[in-house]
Amino acid sequence: MGTPQTELIFKAKAIILFLFVLASLPALSTGDDDKEALFNKGYEEEKNGNYWTAIKIYNKVIKMDPNSSEAYFRRGISKTEINDYKGAIKDLTKALTIKPYHAESYKERGLALYNTGDFKSSVLDSDKAISLDTTDIINYYNRGLSQIKLENYTAAISDFDKVILLNPTYYKAYLKRGNAKHQMRNLDEALGDINKGIEMNPEYPVGYKYRAMIYLDKKEKVMACEDLEKARKLGYEEQFGNAVNQLIMKNCFE
Repeated sequence: MGTPQTELIFKAKAIILFLFVLASLPALSTGDDDKEALFNKGYEEEKNGNYWTAIKIYNKVIKMDPNSSEAYFRRGISKTEINDYKGAIKDLTKALTIKPYHAESYKERGLALYNTGDFKSSVLDSDKAISLDTTDIINYYNRGLSQIKLENYTAAISDFDKVILLNPTYYKAYLKRGNAKHQMRNLDEALGDINKGIEMNPEYPVGYKYRAMIYLDKKEKVMACEDLEKARKLGYEEQFGNAVNQLIMKNCFE
């Protein structure tokens, strides 16, 4: 039988060994760690275009933390990507209830509202987003799109002016500003903007469709039909519908 001193030495060695083994083990994850890892997994799926999978993961994050504004925000964006605009609006509204001064949530909700045809509410959300972040050109651009739908062409032009001021290379702003000027019957200025947009991105079919519409109003049918054919060859129908084919049938087979 060992002496008390021997037993104390044995116990001390056992404690040291236990502490060494304990230090070697990975730290147990907390609930917050699990939630963050799950959220990051959802975000990776979202970035890779796997929106349905991302939504399912964000559902789990929200179940773990019903006050995660970021999970509602990202789930709302994913729902917009699958054209579930009403679901997106609901999620983004919830995100704003939790985090009311988040410019990105207003921007994304405004986009979803635009896609439901609620252009007035979309403008209001763009207004709020701009009040929180005056540097994001997409807020001005989106508001300009809604203003065109509301036939507020002067306001739309002002928004596209701001986009171009902040980013002179944003070709879509030139095209949309040209479109707004066309609606106001300012054909020459409209044509100048459309030409600029096409020059900046000659592979974007919408520019040729817009320019063709101006040429038709200017009674320059040959040039209009050439542009419509360019738009068709660049895949307008696959991306935006059959408006170009209808214009070709109506104007270019006489």
